[in-house]
Amino acid sequence: MLLLWLAMAARSGDAPPAGWRTFTDPVSGFSVRYPPGWVVRLAADNPDAPPGGGIARRSVGFFGPRSQMVFVDVWPTPARRAPADWLAAHPPPS
Repeated sequence: MLLLWLAMAARSGDAPPAGWRTFTDPVSGFSVRYPPGWVVRLAADNPDAPPGGGIARRSVGFFGPRSQMVFVDVWPTPARRAPADWLAAHPPPS
């Protein structure tokens, strides 16, 4: 549910609640806002993961104070796509 809210806030331009921070991955460039009390840790770093190989290139974990966990995985793809193009091809379920 948290990740869904994060995605909706990012798409709608709504400001996050007070105290939230923004993590920007220095390698992949994605950004995620997360609430106070959560910590961010690199969970996996596989820079040589082949496209279509079933191995995430990077995995970043967001860990909450009550054992909540959210992971953002970055997968290699054969061709780079702009985020807007990817979102257009993969709309959220209605």
